Amino acid sequence: MLKKFLIWGSYLLFVLLLLAGALYRTAVKWEEKETPLRGNGNHAAEVFTPLADAALPALAVASATPTPFLPPIQLPAAQALTVLIGQVERLTNGGAVVRVDASRSINLTGRAWRFAQEQGFQAQVGDMLSLQGLEGEEKFEIAILTNLRTGSLVTLRDATGHPLWEEGE
Repeated sequence: MLKKFLIWGSYLLFVLLLLAGALYRTAVKWEEKETPLRGNGNHAAEVFTPLADAALPALAVASATPTPFLPPIQLPAAQALTVLIGQVERLTNGGAVVRVDASRSINLTGRAWRFAQEQGFQAQVGDMLSLQGLEGEEKFEIAILTNLRTGSLVTLRDATGHPLWEEGE
């Protein structure tokens, strides 16, 4: 009788530990979705001090001509490039959020962000980025992405605005 009690007690304890572990892992994963990563996961988290909101409006630059250190893209006259400069606010598993002014952030996600990373583009929280692209009604389509801290540049769209990641498809 004691033997059965010990075996079933051990089994019950094992099942309870498995359930507790599963609940803990679910809670951690749930929290990861809400809390962005700091860095690329290869090193310890860094302390990030965002720019003051008063300084951010001065960072936003809207211009039909690219800045001198960025290569120009020749687009049809109807599609003038807009240049936005902002600070990487946070990095997530699938992209980055760039604050361009006090009231506007640009989400760099999806296939464009993956393509940029495949081309060797890297950014860290706090880096200043230049985003050259096409201003649409609903979103900003990035053509050229530049990390102003490292000088790293990646072209995401060709001269007609077609995504470069679709060339091989």
